[in-house]
Amino acid sequence: SSDLESLPPSFNLSDFTLVPMPPSKRNDHPYYDDRMLKVLQILKHEKNIADVRNIFSLLENREAVHTSSGKRSPTKIAGNLIVNKNECFGAKKNILLIDDMVTSGAQFIACKTKLAEQLPDSIVKGLFITRRTFL
Repeated sequence: SSDLESLPPSFNLSDFTLVPMPPSKRNDHPYYDDRMLKVLQILKHEKNIADVRNIFSLLENREAVHTSSGKRSPTKIAGNLIVNKNECFGAKKNILLIDDMVTSGAQFIACKTKLAEQLPDSIVKGLFITRRTFL
């Protein structure tokens, strides 16, 4: 069964524009990881959710949060984000930023801030999907 089946019945993903959080590497880097985009594309296909948009990319590669030892600044992260304005056109008022994990929340704040600049009437929420396996 899908992990999304555990969401409340009143939670309708079709009411949202789904946006994957950007990975730590640019798409021209050998370690670029687009798994969140792929998950949303599968969800779009299997659950018939029409509005998935890859809005963010990076100016420069950054250190992945799981290898970083320093505090992450939402302002610094936002300054490294590129917003694809064409992907914003026609987005729904409700936007759901999707990631596999939240640690400090700095990237979520940065992405939410950038979306508010581009889409000031939007309501941005986050959905973080993490699975834990017991050995």
